[in-house]
Amino acid sequence: MPVTDPLEKLSVAFALSIILLCPFCQGKSREPVSSLNSVKVKRCNLFEWLLTGLSLLGCWFNIQKSAVGWVIWSVANVGWIITFLAKGMIAESTLFSVYLALSIYGIFKWRQPLVDAAE
Repeated sequence: MPVTDPLEKLSVAFALSIILLCPFCQGKSREPVSSLNSVKVKRCNLFEWLLTGLSLLGCWFNIQKSAVGWVIWSVANVGWIITFLAKGMIAESTLFSVYLALSIYGIFKWRQPLVDAAE
């Protein structure tokens, strides 16, 4: 039975990307990017892959003109803020805080026409 629902297709693609791409970078570490960063970090981890997948999923829903994309992006942005703060990357966490504010604005802005149409 072929998968025809866009959400099902996206869920399958998301799961496959996590399964296929994530093992290639698990457990590897790299030297600090600059002398200002003295902490060795894993190249990537499962949580970052999950956030990347959520960000792409949010983008897909926005392309489909669905307000759900803003909600997904809000969740992903909170995760990115936490990740960047834990790594001491203040500029990136600030950037994703702005993205979070914009995605919350998008939720209310895109939800408003639905409320108006229901009245």
